[in-house]
Amino acid sequence: MYLSSQGIESKTIYGATPIADENINEEDEEYSLTREFVVKEFHKPDSTYKVIIANPFAVAESISLHKACHNAIYLERSFNAAHFLQSKDRIHRYGLMPNVVTNYYYLLSADSIDLTIHERLAEKERRLLKIIESMPIPLFDNTLEGSGDDDIKAVLRDYARRTKAM
Repeated sequence: MYLSSQGIESKTIYGATPIADENINEEDEEYSLTREFVVKEFHKPDSTYKVIIANPFAVAESISLHKACHNAIYLERSFNAAHFLQSKDRIHRYGLMPNVVTNYYYLLSADSIDLTIHERLAEKERRLLKIIESMPIPLFDNTLEGSGDDDIKAVLRDYARRTKAM
């Protein structure tokens, strides 16, 4: 592998990388092969590797890299904006120190679909941010009209009823 030939140790996380669950816990020998172990070790200051190679599907949920990773290199992407934004969220989260800079790098091959995907994802991201930043949260916006309190109480009542039934 190119990285190791350059003295850069790395680990990979992809679909076949096991997930720690009730069958594999931290005491088991197989735990060192899991996604959770790779991420946990990555966060350690004395980690033997500073690079994780992953695809968005493998690190889509319950993996947080924002305290240890501030650079992401995207080799390829699909048109799926949800996966792309979620992968970016893995390394850039609310609560980071103000001086922390997160960098994203996109490798775009000439005469390929890469540029089209890049432009479409950028447009989808702009559209989503515009919606998020310009529109109030509907449930709480209703409080301005005077009916919101009853709506919020109904939601809380229903939630309490459902959780008691569990």
